[in-house]
Amino acid sequence: MTKQNGRLFPLFYNILANILDFYNKLFYTWIKRGTNMPQLSLYVTQEQLLKIENEAHAENMSLSKWVVSKIMERIEPHYPEGWADLFGSVSDPSFTRPDQPELETRVAF
Repeated sequence: MTKQNGRLFPLFYNILANILDFYNKLFYTWIKRGTNMPQLSLYVTQEQLLKIENEAHAENMSLSKWVVSKIMERIEPHYPEGWADLFGSVSDPSFTRPDQPELETRVAF
């Protein structure tokens, strides 16, 4: 490589700076972003912890994921799978729609 004023060719430095800048941005936007999750501390008794651990293990989940899933179920309730399939499944003949009143006619303006 040729030297220019005691330094390597400036194009080489420009390429190197771009590569280092890329990895710097990658580190701070991809790697560091994933580690900035808020944390929540819970104070539980040993007995409660054992129950939580057993439930999480039964569902093949980590403690954190299991606790978060239970909290979110409470905060954002949802219908269970197949609930829409129950529509029309009642086979009781007394379960009918009552007679509906006739609609009133209104005067047009």
